[in-house]
Amino acid sequence: MTWITGGSSINEFCVIVDKGADRALVIKEVENILEPYGIVGVVPAEEQPSNAALKIDLQEMGSMAQVFPMLFLVVGALVTYVMLTRIVYKESSQIGMMRALGYSRREVLLYYLSFALIIGVVGAVAGTLAGYFLSEVVTGIYVKTLALPFTSIGMPWMLMAEGFFLGIIPCVIAGILPAYTASRLNPAEAMRTPAPTRGRKLLLERPFHFLTRLSHLWKIPLRNIFRNRLRSLYTLLGVALGISLILVSFAFMDSINSFMALQFENIQKYDAQITFAQPQPETMASEVLSEGMYEKVEPVLQVPVTLEHEGKNYTTMAIGLSPEAELYGLYSSSGER
Repeated sequence: MTWITGGSSINEFCVIVDKGADRALVIKEVENILEPYGIVGVVPAEEQPSNAALKIDLQEMGSMAQVFPMLFLVVGALVTYVMLTRIVYKESSQIGMMRALGYSRREVLLYYLSFALIIGVVGAVAGTLAGYFLSEVVTGIYVKTLALPFTSIGMPWMLMAEGFFLGIIPCVIAGILPAYTASRLNPAEAMRTPAPTRGRKLLLERPFHFLTRLSHLWKIPLRNIFRNRLRSLYTLLGVALGISLILVSFAFMDSINSFMALQFENIQKYDAQITFAQPQPETMASEVLSEGMYEKVEPVLQVPVTLEHEGKNYTTMAIGLSPEAELYGLYSSSGER
């Protein structure tokens, strides 16, 4: 590297180990060969800081890519179930007419199951296309933020197929029970006008007598909620999952803001860090501060070290600070300075 240092010299080796080889043994042999020249540290690819940080970031994004779609699919399945249940209830007389005209139970089941299938197919197609095009946008932002030198975007057919079928399956499963209920209706009973639900007091009205004194504007909706418990339960689940999506999003944003505040307001509180190729005397900090250009200047010593525990090595940096250091805060795992 003559054009950099003015002489022929190197200070780092990058090694690729063949597949199937014992990497630990190769690293050990390389250390033995280079030991006379002085080895500062050996860093495997998975422990290389930028590589490790990128993998952790991608793992976190992968976790979110699994949790959020599952919540959306569950909410969609509940909405589909409630909607089809209401359709079957409203069209019970038409179902009875179909059965009286000779339509089999299987045909009725497939007819109402096709409602859920169509909803799932349309939603899956729209979601798959939108997901592909939005992934290009997100990837572009991600690459630009990390300043990666290049990017390659392809058509992940297998992933798109998985996403397509995962969008259909919950809707079909949610439609099975309403469709099966429709297919089991007897023609005479289905065409008969349903008798009105028998009115009765709620169990809550016995211990809480003040509920009996409520006006009908409040009493009737309250009783309707408990009279159709299954429908109320699914509605509550849908609302709860919808709110959980909002809360999870806010919690995720809040955790990122808290982490950034801890890292750059409590730990790394300096505006700039200057690193020298060779260690400088500690008095340099006071000399720079005396020039009056900076409000606070503190010395820091960084030394590469290798930690060993139970036969495993880890290369990192040991940071030395002065006792009165303020620009580089240290905190315990419990959050104490």
